[in-house]
Amino acid sequence: AKVGIGTTSPADRLHVALDSSTTNAEVEVMRIEASSSGTPAVGFGPFIDFRGDRISGGVDSYGRLGFEADAMPSTTVDGAFVIQPAEDGTYTERFRVSSDGKVGIGTASPDQTLHVHKASAGSVSALSDSVAVLENSTHAYLSILAPNDKETGIIFGDADSNNVAKVLYNHNSDNLSISA
Repeated sequence: AKVGIGTTSPADRLHVALDSSTTNAEVEVMRIEASSSGTPAVGFGPFIDFRGDRISGGVDSYGRLGFEADAMPSTTVDGAFVIQPAEDGTYTERFRVSSDGKVGIGTASPDQTLHVHKASAGSVSALSDSVAVLENSTHAYLSILAPNDKETGIIFGDADSNNVAKVLYNHNSDNLSISA
């Protein structure tokens, strides 16, 4: 059976539609709301759970996504978007966009705008001017991959020029150059 909300011709099992004259702003089509009979705290929020069959039969968790409070002052709540894939039916957070816009991959507490976390480097925080953080408990590398006949590099820029200095590696000539 198919259920339609806002449509008389549902295309899927659940089809929610809203005909709106709005052309240049968000349109709220559906609300997912969680409430608590207790006192909500950081970590509380609504999630959508994705489940499916296993090879051996029965349904198991594939993962879930949702929003949870990452700050909760007394009169407001700040929400973070969270993705939690499941392994053996156990959810583990792998991706977060915090309420202040920081993106964490492998961490629920991103230090800066982008924080890719493989394992803890210890009790260290990134420089406050860092835009991206790569963290590991052993060696940490940034891999820049390209075909054998291309160049890879890091370009430095400022308000006067988007190409002030660079570190380049030419795969054809096997040459590393640094220029300013």
